[in-house]
Amino acid sequence: MRRLILRLFFSVSLLSGALAAWGQGSTNLTSILQAARNPYIKPEALDQLMIRLRSLEPGKDGVQPDSLFLAYRLVADGYALNNHFRQAYDCYNRYIGIKETMLGQARRDSIRARQEAIRGRVKQEE
Repeated sequence: MRRLILRLFFSVSLLSGALAAWGQGSTNLTSILQAARNPYIKPEALDQLMIRLRSLEPGKDGVQPDSLFLAYRLVADGYALNNHFRQAYDCYNRYIGIKETMLGQARRDSIRARQEAIRGRVKQEE
């Protein structure tokens, strides 16, 4: 009985930690988006935003890929407006890399779904 209570307590604590981390990723991204939309942002602030963006991955911690794309694009535009073109180029390359990864994954999922549909039709015809 004691072990059951300890296991229950442990699983509840893990679940609550996972839920807290999930919410933290999305709130972190919204604060990054708000800061990046400032047209008069300094390059030092953009550097801090890039450090925070590197820890976020699409699909994990409640991070929406569209919001992440927008954040990278806004930071790249901010660097370009401040004449820091090398940083803007690096940030834009990250933007393109994430976009290609997500599009590739969507394409693979679409192909798998179509293959399953074809297999289902073949089984029905037999």
